[in-house]
Order: sequence, then structure tokens, then C-alpha cells
Amino acid sequence: MTTRERFTLLLAALWIVGSALQIAVYQSIWPAVFAIVLMGAGTVVLSAGRGSRATVGTFNSMFVVGWVAAGVSAVYAVVLKDPIQLESDAHTLFELSSGGSKLGIAGLVTITEGSGAVIVWRSAYQAASLVLSEPEPFVGIAVNVLVVALGAAIGVGAAGLLFPGDRARAKLLGRLHLSCGLLWLFAGLHLRDAFTFTAVSALCFVWLRYLLRPLSVRVWEPVAATVVGTAIMGFLRTEFAFLPPAMLVAAVGALSLSPGSTLSRRGATYAVVTGAVAALALWIVPRLEVLLLALEVAGTTYTDLAVGSAGEGSLGVGLIASQPLPVRVVFGSLYLLVFPIPFWHGFSGESAYYLFKSANVLLFYVLIPMVVVGIASIPRIPFPQRTSVLFLAGSFVGFLGAIAGTSMESRHLGSFLLPLFLLAILPDLDDVATRRLLNRLWSMMAMGVVLVHTMWTVLKLV
Repeated sequence: MTTRERFTLLLAALWIVGSALQIAVYQSIWPAVFAIVLMGAGTVVLSAGRGSRATVGTFNSMFVVGWVAAGVSAVYAVVLKDPIQLESDAHTLFELSSGGSKLGIAGLVTITEGSGAVIVWRSAYQAASLVLSEPEPFVGIAVNVLVVALGAAIGVGAAGLLFPGDRARAKLLGRLHLSCGLLWLFAGLHLRDAFTFTAVSALCFVWLRYLLRPLSVRVWEPVAATVVGTAIMGFLRTEFAFLPPAMLVAAVGALSLSPGSTLSRRGATYAVVTGAVAALALWIVPRLEVLLLALEVAGTTYTDLAVGSAGEGSLGVGLIASQPLPVRVVFGSLYLLVFPIPFWHGFSGESAYYLFKSANVLLFYVLIPMVVVGIASIPRIPFPQRTSVLFLAGSFVGFLGAIAGTSMESRHLGSFLLPLFLLAILPDLDDVATRRLLNRLWSMMAMGVVLVHTMWTVLKLV
């Protein structure tokens, strides 16, 4: 049996597990039916759109893994009475999507930041009402699984742009998506983060396609995506409306720092970007007060949640959240990459939300050394790949610092996983020297994890 065949059997087994959990929890075959329909539709669309085998394969694999996460979340919600799913944003968004509200997106904006996601979910619930007597959360969650799988497929497409024909790197990027606890969370809970993750991944893809074509001056494509993305983000998470313009700034900065970019290319970019900035300013300025208020409220709310989590056993976040902004940005950025401490914090909790976060940090322990080596290799990367990598590094570092300075919520970091993953696959794992360096860094990371968790244990015992 080949490796491919074994992997296919594994996916089939996982599909059965995810469906069995959903069927057992909801006492209905309809969860499996909806998942089959959505997965089949996504596969057909990607195949018809000339998606590569790696892209379609990643979509199917991510859908199956997300479906298992949805099954686990269903057990937590229905059997274990998960408070995150039954009492907080997840429950509110479910009620808004499935409760028969006739409000349009303009009306929904006044009562929720996730109005765009609510409109999509509502359409799914309306279609499901043809066969379901009562709305069930698995409908909206199945949509989330679909959206996350599409985001993973976009990520593999981006890897194909950055490393044409490199099947090993494309496969590694797919595995990073499959192993990511934050993506399990986005797929498994009735939250809007699935949409922001895929939207940011799509923006990255569009910018990479432009930056990797050194003779192209078709800057209108990413600029148009920036303008449209700014409007869309405002309907998914208000404070994220700043992200597309920030990515535009990162792209301009990457072009400015790349000696290989031609003067005409820079000139065309700067000219169109100036027009785009003016258009964005016309859109943002009237809404600036609302956006700033949303940032302030979100920062306060999530800081309080972070401090609360620290009181329940997680080390450090409460202390960092109370520091002045410069200190908070620096140490908060580092902490977001290794949250929670201890890593088992969510394994014994009462919510799938914390379970998936704890699972995610195990991947990040492996990922961080790869990203460090990837960033260190930037000076050796030729143009135009260097421009793209600078864009990815600038975008991720900027977003990481912004989250550390505001919400301190590690879930928000999940929207920017694609730049992080692409930086992680930069090292050439076939190179002996690179593997030795990574092995040393992984050993250092392991020792650091042991040391920090030993300190946590001692502090808990004192």
C-alpha cells in the first residue's frame, strides 16, 4: 500500500469519526448529508476552476479534519454543556443566523460585528429549513468547515506561486494547516474567524501574485482587492477593516526595500497606491470614530478575558496585559506564540475552545524555529521572491504586534496564519546544514518549554 493510499484511508476513517460524533450528538443523519454536499460542491468548484491536485487535495483533507473538530465541538456543546458555545459569541451568532431575523446587513451592523458572516450562515439555515424542522448549529458549523478548507486551499495555491513546482513545500504547508489547532477552532465553533482567516489568505494570495511577477504593472488587482477587502472586513470584524490597507503598506515597503524591483514598477505601484489610499481615506474617515471605538472596546474586553484566563491557571498573560504599551507589544507578541502556559491548560477544561488552543501551541513549538530560520534566510533569497517574503514577514510581524497591543487574544492570530506558514516553509529541509540548525533550535525550544513549565509548576506549589 502506497503512502497516498494510506493517507486516503486515514481521511476516510476520520470522516467516519467526525460524522459518527455529529450523528450521535444530534440524533440525525443530516449533519453528514450537509457535510457531503458542501465538500462535494467545494471540490467541484475548485476542480472546475483549474485548481491543482495539491489545492483540491488540501481542500478535501482540511474539510475532513475540520469536520472531526466540529464533531468534537458538538460533543462539548451538547453533552458537556460547553459555556463558550452555549453562552457567548458562538451562541449569539447562532441565534442571529437561525432565528428568522429579517434584518439586512445594514441592520445587522448595529447589533453585531459579524454581520457578513451572519448573512452567509442565514442563507445556509434557510436552505436547511427545507428538511429540518428546527435549526441546529451543525449547519452553520459545516459552513465554517467549508470556509476554512477553502482558506487552506488558497494557502497551498500561494505556496505554488512562491515555490513553483515544489511539491515538498506545498505538502508541508498543507500539513501545517491540517495540524493547526486554531483552524480546528475556526472550523468547529460557530464563530466568524473562519471568514477572516480565508479573507486574509485571499488577500495574501493576490498580493503574492503581483509581487512575484517582476515585469507586471497590473497593480490594480491587489489595490482593488484592498478596497473591496476593507469593506468586507468591516462586516466581519470592525477593527479588522484596517488590515487590507496595512497589507498594502507592507507591500509598498517590501517593494521599496527590494533592489531588484524596477523604477517603472515602483512608480506604477506608488501612483496607483496613492489613488487607493485616497479612496480608502474617503471610506475610513467618516467611520474613523466608530473604528477607533471598536478597537478600544475590543482591547478592553479581550484584556479582561485574558486576565480572567490567567486567573484560571495560565501563566503570564495577566501580568503582560497590565504593562505599558511598548512592553506589552514586545512581550505580548512572544507570549501569543507560546500561549497557553501550561500547554495542557485546555486539555482539562470544559470548553472545546480551550482544548483547540492547547493543541495549537504544540504545533507552534515546532513552527517557531522554522520561522526563525526562514526569516534569517531572507538576505539570500533572490528577487522577486525576496520582495514577497519581505511582504509576508512585515505583514505578520505587524499584525502580531497589533494583536499584542490590543486584544492579546491568541485566536485573532489565527487570521494571519498563512504568512506565518509561508515563512515556516522557507528553509530547505533537504539541506544538511539547515537541518542541523533546525535540530539545534528545536532542542533549545524543547529545553525552554520544559524550563518554563517547571517554573509554572513551582509557582503553583509555592
